[in-house]
Amino acid sequence: MAEYHTEEQQVEAIKRWWQENGKAVLTGLALGVVLLFGGRAWFQHQRTQAQEASLQFEALSQAVDAGNAQGAAEYADRLVSEYSGTPYATLAALMMAKVRVDAQDWVGATQHLQWAIDHAGVANIEHIARLRLARVYIAQGNLEAALGLLEAVKEGSFVPAYAEVKGDIYVAQGATQQARQAYELALTGEHWDPEQRRIVQMKLDDLVADVAEVSTAQ
Repeated sequence: MAEYHTEEQQVEAIKRWWQENGKAVLTGLALGVVLLFGGRAWFQHQRTQAQEASLQFEALSQAVDAGNAQGAAEYADRLVSEYSGTPYATLAALMMAKVRVDAQDWVGATQHLQWAIDHAGVANIEHIARLRLARVYIAQGNLEAALGLLEAVKEGSFVPAYAEVKGDIYVAQGATQQARQAYELALTGEHWDPEQRRIVQMKLDDLVADVAEVSTAQ
C-alpha cells in the first residue's frame, strides 16, 4: 500500500518528538503530581515505564527490520500488555499492523489497528490508524465498513487524507461523481508529500479519462 509512505513520515515525526520531549513531558506532569499529592513514587514509576517501553520498542523495530516476525510479535505483545499507558504501545500496534498487511493477514492487521484507534491518546496517531484500517477493509472488499470509519471526520488537517481514501471507496463502488469530488477535496491539502499529491492527481486524471471514454463510447 503506497499510501503508507506519507503516514510513516508522520509516525516517524511523532516518534522523534516523543524521544526528544517525552522526558520533559513526564517531568512536568510529575512535578504537578508531586506538588499536589507528594507522588514521587508515581513519578519514578512513570519514568521507569517510559524508559523500559523505549527499549522494548527499539527491540521491536530491530526485529521488524530483520524480518523476525515472531520476535516482533513478542515485543509488540509485551508493549501492549505491560506498557499500554505509553505512546510506544500504540506505535507498536501500528508497526505490527503493517507487518500483518505485508503478509496479507487482514484479520491480524485489523486487530492491531483497532487497538491503536482505541488506545491512541494522540489525535494524529488515531487518524493514521483509522485511515489504515479503512484501507484494510477496502482490501477485503468491505467498502461500507471502510466508509463508516471515515464519515465521522468533517474538519481538520486530516480531511484531505480521508477524502483520498473515500475517493478510492467510491471508485470501487462505481460512484464516479462522488469519487471525483473526493479526490478534488483531497488535492486541497496543504501538507501533502509531493509524491502523494502526484498519486492523488493521477487518480483524479484517470477517473476523468475513464468517464470521458465512457461518454464517447455512448
